[in-house]
Amino acid sequence: MATENLRNALKKFRTNLFQATVAGFVVEAEHIKENSMEACPVAPDGGTLRASHEIVGPVKDGNDLVIWIQAGGPADDYAQAVHEHMSEHSPPSWIVAETEGQGIKWNVPGTGPKFLENAARAALPGMQERVAAYAKARMGL
Repeated sequence: MATENLRNALKKFRTNLFQATVAGFVVEAEHIKENSMEACPVAPDGGTLRASHEIVGPVKDGNDLVIWIQAGGPADDYAQAVHEHMSEHSPPSWIVAETEGQGIKWNVPGTGPKFLENAARAALPGMQERVAAYAKARMGL
């Protein structure tokens, strides 16, 4: 009976630890999303691209936990053009501006290409430690 109780307690602990860890990664994804939104250019017609950011998941895929942060949606073409600037997605006016040495003048200073990628890369250092600390705190450890 004591062995069964221990086994059940360990299963419950493992489940709770997994859920706390997942929650920690969701918190990280939220921070990445927020930072990406801040760095995302706002087109003159409004913030459709900025507002399109969303988190999808978490989804358990075998032994992997997958969380997507994506942007684009109704502004997908613009998202590709901005994020991959300069690329085949860039509008002709951007290509002309770049080839003439004028560059693109983003409407909001500090915004521009690779807004989501840069936010994700910036979050990587220390992520394991932050998620572990979050999970430990949530577990009361």
